[in-house]
Amino acid sequence: MREFVATELCVHQARWDDMDREIGYSIAVRQEEISSAEEAQLADQLFSIDATSIAGITAKIDGLIATGEPGETSDEFPWPELRKIRSNLFQIIHQPIGHTG
Repeated sequence: MREFVATELCVHQARWDDMDREIGYSIAVRQEEISSAEEAQLADQLFSIDATSIAGITAKIDGLIATGEPGETSDEFPWPELRKIRSNLFQIIHQPIGHTG
């Protein structure tokens, strides 16, 4: 029985390996892991530097939302609030010169 199970496992593994090469699953998973690590490194860099402008603060909020938000329409705290803050900052940045509001 042990020999039969070992043979069946080898056959199953060979089928898996063939399909994996055909569809590229393992390569895609590895690339996703690399991309996630790069994203985390870039986010760390973004959040470790001081913003020196409203545009810089907006970029940090964008980065925070992009890396942390569970979905673009999440209504759980703090995501709607952060999206509103980002929108407010965008409006301030793009106000006509001399406008006070």
